[in-house]
Amino acid sequence: MTIKEKKYLSDMMRAISLIESFTANTRSYTEYTMDLKTQSAVERQLAIIGEALNQYDKQPERISLNNTRQIVGFRNRIIHAYDSLDDTLVWAIVVNHLPALKSEVKTLLESLDKIHEAAKEFIAGMDDRTVFAFYGPMGAGKTTFIKAICEELGVEDVINSPTFAIINEYRSDTTGELIYHFDFYRINKLSEAEDIGTEDYFYSGALCFIEWPEKIDELLPGDVVNVTISENPDGSRTVEVK
Repeated sequence: MTIKEKKYLSDMMRAISLIESFTANTRSYTEYTMDLKTQSAVERQLAIIGEALNQYDKQPERISLNNTRQIVGFRNRIIHAYDSLDDTLVWAIVVNHLPALKSEVKTLLESLDKIHEAAKEFIAGMDDRTVFAFYGPMGAGKTTFIKAICEELGVEDVINSPTFAIINEYRSDTTGELIYHFDFYRINKLSEAEDIGTEDYFYSGALCFIEWPEKIDELLPGDVVNVTISENPDGSRTVEVK
């Protein structure tokens, strides 16, 4: 998850918390319609949530949120048809949709914090080793973990899996260190990896993070660090480094 994505999610949580505080003593729809100040405050924060969702959805590597359609629709009505706002719709969003969205965003932010803590621990144990092979089935979280590692190393560029490009190059904005991110999932022959000079990268001294290393096992250096990511029954992940 990028810094921008985290900002948009945090903005959503802040706005949801404000709406909860504004409506804490509002026990019914009737009471809501009688309090113009609360209505105005709630509508303002719903618009902020809608715009944050709109910007979040434009991020290429985002994790999709499910409970957003009504709120984004409300944001669009404020911008394009403010005279058609309906208090019934607003109250329904507050009562029925915001709690579900809050739960989603909170879980995502908590998961992000855990991933970044794990990334910090991983970096602390890297020592002088530079080539890391990440193993795990599709959906195990290899790309997500590598993104977190790169972000903790100071990369501010968009980080995504180089599924089609095979290799992405990043540079730490704090240290200037070069980082190469490989994804060999789509290669069919070892020669495809050889043709792009894979071994030159591995022996360059730069950090190399490799997804689907089993596709190029013969090219991996002897001191490669094997990292296995597995999914647990509760949806959490276990990272083993050998």
